Amino acid sequence: MGQGLIGLNMAGYVATIAYTSLLNITDDIKKFIIEHQTYISEDTAHCLIQVLAYVLVECGGEIFQPIGWCMRIGDGILTFRDHYLPQEYWKYISIHRTWIYGYELRSYVGEDHCIHYIEIPKNPDGSLRWEDAVYI
Repeated sequence: MGQGLIGLNMAGYVATIAYTSLLNITDDIKKFIIEHQTYISEDTAHCLIQVLAYVLVECGGEIFQPIGWCMRIGDGILTFRDHYLPQEYWKYISIHRTWIYGYELRSYVGEDHCIHYIEIPKNPDGSLRWEDAVYI
């Protein structure tokens, strides 16, 4: 009977450790998701734009095919701009990230009498992250 209780104690101890480890893992996953919520929504929007553009190009007929191509080209330009073009040259790219990407776009006329843009990322609650804003 003593060995049965020891075995039961060991099983309870192992279950407690496993449960605690599982809580730590799920807490880490929750923390990661909370920290990257804007990126997750941005990536989801990017994926949906690509899927919609593909559908419009492949199945859109004469009217929707050009719209699909414009969406794909615009998304490609933004990807190229963000990954390969130095930020001081972004002012020559006329397409900007907007609400579909989780950004707010603002424009103003600068002292040089040119139009300038600010791409401001949004937090999941809708507030703006001014510290991560990109001034173009």
